[in-house]
Amino acid sequence: MKLTWSEPAKYSTQTAGSFYVQSADRKQVFRVQTNALGAHGKRTFDNKKAFVSFYNDAVIPEGVIHAFEQTDPIEDMDAIPVGSGLTATPREAQRRAEALTEGLGFSDFAVSNIHLVHAPLEADGRTGIPCYLYTVSFVRLVNGVPVIRPTYYSSSGDEAEPRPAWTYERLTVTLRDTDLYAFTYGGPLVLGKTLVESASLMSFDAVMERFDQMIRVKYEGMMADPGWGDIQSMEVQVDRMELSLERVAQPDNINGGLLVPVWSFYGRVLCTTPEETFNHSMGPSTPILTLNAVDGNLIDPFKGY
Repeated sequence: MKLTWSEPAKYSTQTAGSFYVQSADRKQVFRVQTNALGAHGKRTFDNKKAFVSFYNDAVIPEGVIHAFEQTDPIEDMDAIPVGSGLTATPREAQRRAEALTEGLGFSDFAVSNIHLVHAPLEADGRTGIPCYLYTVSFVRLVNGVPVIRPTYYSSSGDEAEPRPAWTYERLTVTLRDTDLYAFTYGGPLVLGKTLVESASLMSFDAVMERFDQMIRVKYEGMMADPGWGDIQSMEVQVDRMELSLERVAQPDNINGGLLVPVWSFYGRVLCTTPEETFNHSMGPSTPILTLNAVDGNLIDPFKGY
């Protein structure tokens, strides 16, 4: 394994790309953080927690609060979001992000989504200058099939007995127009041998029958749980279902796992009480139900199996 750190002459939008990671097995990487003043730190991690992050504050105007937690969906890839102050379209930002990742050797990744991120007008009691950025998220491809990241991590334990966690792979590029602001890569997925060359998947009718069974198993218990309030009815709305790969860990063991084909169902779980109707789902990018596409078993993304 060889890791190379190339020290730029100065930190700016022109030298943001002078950051290199060379690791064939991706088991160890450098964490590099930079800002307009050129400060940086380097540290190595093991293969379960490894991540690379790069921040280039030179592309952000002075007075901007660095709290870009507000996220808006992109409605038109070829139109600059109204009121953003940006000069590049989302599609131009995506092409720039793809060129950056390919230049760093991430050839087996594809764009999964792109969002507009910005800081609130007030954060931590301070008022800052509004600033908008594009965040482009990538997903790994294995033989052309995406590997989904349903949560941030899975754990071999539970809340009563917490145990080490295994982070899911993450690759994101954040840009102000086409200038790099942040590059983040974490939880590298190291592929091993193939155990089954061709898996026999369930038929579509069998998948839908299994979905009807397991959606009840997963959510009907909420109606009998007083901790959720007096839930009188639940409605499941499915927007889409996708066939992909997901990493499945072994119970009580995070040293390795399997990539298995899964059906992921996305949408909303609307719970109605006498006072209100609330959405129990965790957002459009997190499945409301995941089934093993071979045997139909329910997969818990937080436990990883």
